[in-house]
Amino acid sequence: MKIFSSHKRSRVARKTPHRAGTQSLSQFFSLRYQRGRLVQQLIGFLGVIAIVVAIQGWIYPFTYRVGDRFPNGLSARMTFKVVNNFETSRIAKERERLVPLIFRNDSSTLKLAPDQLKAALGAIAEAKTLTDLSLEVQQAFGLIEGPSIPKIDLTNPTQGGAIDVSTDVRFRFEQLKQAITPLDARQSDTHISSIIDEFTRLIQPLYKTGIIDARDLTRRDLGLDSPLAIVDANVELPRPNPLEDTELWIAVSITDVALSDLLNDAGFLGHRWSDFPRLETIRQPLEQWMRNQVRHTLEYDQANTQLARRWAGKQVEPVYDLINEGDEFLPPDGIVDRNLLNILIAEYEASLELFTFETRLARAAIVFLMVSILLVIASWYLFRFESGLINSWARLSVLLSVIALAVLIGRLTSFDPVRGEVAIVVATSMIIAVAYNQRLAVATAFLISLLIAMATRINFAQFTVMLSAATIAITSLQRVQSRSTIIKAGFLSGLLTFVVAWGMEILLYPSDSLYYWFDPLLLQLCLKYAG
Repeated sequence: MKIFSSHKRSRVARKTPHRAGTQSLSQFFSLRYQRGRLVQQLIGFLGVIAIVVAIQGWIYPFTYRVGDRFPNGLSARMTFKVVNNFETSRIAKERERLVPLIFRNDSSTLKLAPDQLKAALGAIAEAKTLTDLSLEVQQAFGLIEGPSIPKIDLTNPTQGGAIDVSTDVRFRFEQLKQAITPLDARQSDTHISSIIDEFTRLIQPLYKTGIIDARDLTRRDLGLDSPLAIVDANVELPRPNPLEDTELWIAVSITDVALSDLLNDAGFLGHRWSDFPRLETIRQPLEQWMRNQVRHTLEYDQANTQLARRWAGKQVEPVYDLINEGDEFLPPDGIVDRNLLNILIAEYEASLELFTFETRLARAAIVFLMVSILLVIASWYLFRFESGLINSWARLSVLLSVIALAVLIGRLTSFDPVRGEVAIVVATSMIIAVAYNQRLAVATAFLISLLIAMATRINFAQFTVMLSAATIAITSLQRVQSRSTIIKAGFLSGLLTFVVAWGMEILLYPSDSLYYWFDPLLLQLCLKYAG
């Protein structure tokens, strides 16, 4: 019995007419298809590069955050130096305190003093009695009449007399008038002019240094050793260091510009009275006139003083503390605080200095390969379920750009005190859910969470929080009927994110106490995730 028959059925050969147009059209479509694939590959390549740049693939990430718990403690992994902020700040403040206070000197008012004194002395020379003087001149020289002052007789204390102040004032007036009036009355103007000439030479050095307002001594809490920098009112000081050019200012002390110190016996003017014989005869009334009539010429320049002090403080070299390898940072079950975080940042920056260019390049290549594999896996989903998106180079470019941007912002906001990576993942996934669909949004949220985890080396708890928050927000957006739907979805996502973050902390770091319900750091951390 034959299983297979040897009889062959003949087939009539069919001749297909040659159509040149069909072959050319297929070649055209094939070329167009190849070009489309090439564009897709180019967009994918650029997307991988953008993601590698976003996560800084050439260096390893800084993983410590405020509130991180270490059940086994934490110690230094290498020997490094950390800035002692307290000591550096102390030295900087001391350096700032040594910077002289800048005062602007306007000597125009002081240059008017000789003319004012000449007019006052001329009025005294012409007056026959004290009452002929104007009240202003009397007040200037301290020639104001007042009540009698009791006088005690030292030989007989039980008996007392009285000094007639008006008599004393009239006596001083007569003395002053006699001192400025020459024997020859015709030379009165010449004699007063000689006095004014000596007075001008007496105060001429003060034109450069000026006279400070007595109220500034208490207002600025100035001591005798406080340095001052006197600058002409019309001089433009350089930036950023106003005191850089020493030719633009004069260094003085308080005793060089305070009128009371200038006039006493040990002061600058007190030493010079003997050089001017005409002035020395009227020294006491002239000192009284200067105290009453000479106005201050110095004004405090607060803006330039603060600028000079800030500049001086910035010139202080940082003071470093040496941290040796193995030094304990945290005991078992310790928590990272802000002060320790600064030390860990210094250790991280010191370790980055050990990375050579070849090491960074090799790390970037490895990260590029890992991201490429991740995107190849993600592309399968796009080919299977989102073919329209992957076949459009514009839509594909937008999607990859959104992912790269979300990863970049998520990495930058993952540091303290923001901790906003969860909000970035949730916001991006909600946008994808509204613009496309929920399935693509979940896949995008997973991809972004994974890339942020790669960029920050966050632990499993934080990765779970990011993915859970995004999933909750996406599933709440089945139909967006109004803006309130998005607000409700965001609020629900934040609430459940707080619960998930709290629960993951309890699961990963168990404790036999009620610490988790009362620790403010944990509460603050969970609120940041939920916010």
